[in-house]
Amino acid sequence: MVQDYFDEDGMLDKLFLIKNNYLSRIVIEYLGTDELIKLINTFNLNIKDMNIYYYFNKDDIKKKCDLDYKSFTDCYNEIYFYNILFEIKESNFYIWQPEGGEFFVLFGNLQFINKIDPKIVSKESFMEVLDDDTGLSEQGRKYMLDAFAKYSGLNEKEKFKS
Repeated sequence: MVQDYFDEDGMLDKLFLIKNNYLSRIVIEYLGTDELIKLINTFNLNIKDMNIYYYFNKDDIKKKCDLDYKSFTDCYNEIYFYNILFEIKESNFYIWQPEGGEFFVLFGNLQFINKIDPKIVSKESFMEVLDDDTGLSEQGRKYMLDAFAKYSGLNEKEKFKS
C-alpha cells in the first residue's frame, strides 16, 4: 500500500526504506521532466511504465499512470507543488519529491541506485548548491541539512540498524 511509504507527517519514511532494504540518495538539484526522463532512461525504463502518486495529505493519495511524454510533462507541471512519488512499475526504483520540490530522493534496489551519476548525489554537490542559495532562511537550511542526513546515507551498514 503506497501510504506505507510515508510517515505521519507525509514525509518519506526512512524506517520503511530500511525495512525494505532500499538504498537512497538525495538530490538537491532541480529535476524537471527532461531530467526525470533521462534518469529513467538510464535504467532502460520507460515513462509509460511509471505510476505517479501525488498528495498533500497521505490519506488522500491520487494516482496517474500510462502517460506518454506530453501527458507526463503536463501532469508534472500540474502537480509540481504536491508531494510526488514516481514509481517505476516492476523495477523497485522510485523517486520522491516533497511538496514544492526542494529536493528529490531516489530510492530502490542496489542495481538502480548504483547506476545514478555520483555527481548529482554527492555531499559536495549538495553542499555547494545549498551554500549558493542565498535566499534560504536559517530554518530552511536546517530543513535541507536534516533531509540530507535522513535520506542520503542509507547504505549496507545502516540497513541492519533498527
